Amino acid sequence: MFLHWKYYSVIGVARSKLDCSNNSAAITGNDGNLAPMVDVATGTANCDVLNVITVNPRNTATCTAIISDYENFHMQRWMRIPVELRRSRSSTLNRKLPLRHVGRGVQANALDSFPAPRLFFQKDNMNTLRTYFSSLDDVLAELTPIAKKVAKDNAIIVLVCNKGQSDLLMNFACSARSQGLDTANVLVFATDEHTHEVATGMGFASFYDKRNFGDMPEKEAHAYGDRVFTQMMYAKVVPVQLLNMMG
Repeated sequence: MFLHWKYYSVIGVARSKLDCSNNSAAITGNDGNLAPMVDVATGTANCDVLNVITVNPRNTATCTAIISDYENFHMQRWMRIPVELRRSRSSTLNRKLPLRHVGRGVQANALDSFPAPRLFFQKDNMNTLRTYFSSLDDVLAELTPIAKKVAKDNAIIVLVCNKGQSDLLMNFACSARSQGLDTANVLVFATDEHTHEVATGMGFASFYDKRNFGDMPEKEAHAYGDRVFTQMMYAKVVPVQLLNMMG
């Protein structure tokens, strides 16, 4: 269902569990009336611009405030949590504490999932970027003819893979063929020689840049956010950047 507001000047607070059975919601407009629950087509009929907010309350007393002010595309997050974050096995939320601004990675048990990287990793990341920019012209010269050959209506499907996930690449190839899907415009960015050979052996166009991917891990990540995971996330950003630069 869709919440529709008559005015822009709205201050609304919605509980994580809304009773929509009577077509009402706990959001009040500046006219004092409850915002009606309507279908998406009706709710967006008069919208030239639509801003979408997604939340995942997870059974906590989560509230969402919509305030008329200068437009901000960054969602601010506030929690009743101690100033000093010390990870706990249970929730550290305390109704006696004031709401304070926290990062998006802070959880109820005071674990910060997105802390600032340590100095060692900062320097390592800077060296990685230095390699990328210093080799950019040569990489583009090598990649451009491959990309032009693969592109279909100026569109390329990009896959990034390493040895640890190469079995999934083979599974994708077999599945696509069994479904009769055209993979002619698939370009695999392999982060190691093994994956490059697997990709070409499966009939895919493949590009392996040893300058930027030579130190990438060959094994699969063990957990979300670990070092292997973050390195592979960087490897996924590079191909998109390179191809977009080509237009």
